[in-house]
Amino acid sequence: MQYQLGILMLLISACGAPPAGGGDNRQQRDAGPIVETDAGLTQAICGNGEVEAGEDCDDGNVDDGDGCASNCVDEQAGPVDDHGNTNNKATSLTLGAVQRGIFETADDVDVFGFNIAVDGNYELAIDGSGTIACALKDARDNTLTEESEIGGCTLNGQLNAGRYYLALELDAGDVPARYSVLLSEDEGGGANSACGDGIRDFGEGCDDGNTEAGDGCDPNCQPELGEDAQGDTREQAAAIEVGQASQAAINQGGDLDYYAFTTQAAGEYQIETSGDTDVYCHLEDAAGEEIESNDDSGEGTNCQIIIELSANTGYFVKVRGFSETRVGAYSLTISYLVPSVCGNGQVERGESCDDGNIADGDGCDSACSIEDDFGNDDAHAHGITDPSETAANLLAEDEDFFRFAAQASGSRQIHTVSTIDTYCHLFDDQGNELATNDDGGERTNCKIVHELVAGQNYVIKVRGFSLVTTGDYALHVGPVVAE
Repeated sequence: MQYQLGILMLLISACGAPPAGGGDNRQQRDAGPIVETDAGLTQAICGNGEVEAGEDCDDGNVDDGDGCASNCVDEQAGPVDDHGNTNNKATSLTLGAVQRGIFETADDVDVFGFNIAVDGNYELAIDGSGTIACALKDARDNTLTEESEIGGCTLNGQLNAGRYYLALELDAGDVPARYSVLLSEDEGGGANSACGDGIRDFGEGCDDGNTEAGDGCDPNCQPELGEDAQGDTREQAAAIEVGQASQAAINQGGDLDYYAFTTQAAGEYQIETSGDTDVYCHLEDAAGEEIESNDDSGEGTNCQIIIELSANTGYFVKVRGFSETRVGAYSLTISYLVPSVCGNGQVERGESCDDGNIADGDGCDSACSIEDDFGNDDAHAHGITDPSETAANLLAEDEDFFRFAAQASGSRQIHTVSTIDTYCHLFDDQGNELATNDDGGERTNCKIVHELVAGQNYVIKVRGFSLVTTGDYALHVGPVVAE
């Protein structure tokens, strides 16, 4: 025991006793903070077949495309949302710059935020596939205007300097659904729009061109709604005759207006509203079962239902606001539709053209639909020259192909002029894609500038940004245009 104590004293002497009362002023070295380690934690190894900490899955390999990605993340977790769903997570929208987005799921909401620096008239153009619900809100999240349109929306009017938000949602259509958003100055709207100028601006429920009361639009450009004359239930439904127009209003948020009518002959009937109020229509049978509903198939944000109905049968129509806060005047009309006759020279319901015959190959086919003007593949490409300007149109899901020989070697320009969103592709004569462009031209027109070789043949494909993009355009081929 004395031997062990002796050894201990020798060790203490060798190491040095701790200073006491300042008797030793030697500096003490700070070894740093003590870090505790957990010897039980191990690094996860993706691909070993065991789901470890930090892994969603592990299928025993590091291959993509089999449900578990190469970093052991679940590939079935769903698509990544490309834009925020709330004002706090809104994607920035810049004046004059196109923003693109995708509705990854049916319930996806994409929100864009932007600042207006100068009071004036502005336009928000939303172009895409499906039926898109668009809502413009101020910095306090108050809804300024909203609508739902097939293929997108156009919101325009006067905005004061401040912060705004645009919320987009797929009201109907297949996902994923692509769309584009463009914020621009609305030169046609005028810089000093005001109540009484005949232009319905943001915040105005109506504008009849004056500031007089008693004509349905009050001096503050809000609808004079009057009393709720239509019943809120089927039992209280107001009677309406086929061919009759009924003036009414959504008098307060959540108001329902019911109408009852009886058909005479069997056939197609049209139920539609008119006016500046965004309404939603529902057609019900005598038992109250819904047969059809519609939001914006009519003019603007009006509803329209066209449907085959039986003879001598009673039906109900329910009209409500698009949202719980929507109020305003509207007119409801129920009409019997006389069947259209293709080939009589009059463009009637369901016809996109009528040239007085039922022959194909003359631009208007035997079903009175506009015929595709140019070939839809390389083999049927339409021959054009360099330089040239070619008038054309896009139908739904259409692609137009053009073939030309370059007149000169060097940079040549290919672009469209239109009010629609076009997409251009340039190929060589062997089908190799040389260039592609979406919005390089004016607004949402495409533009390609590429080096070409004189005498060589090239192919241009023009399509819409989305499958539902339709309309006229002009294709220009020639020298580079100085900006």
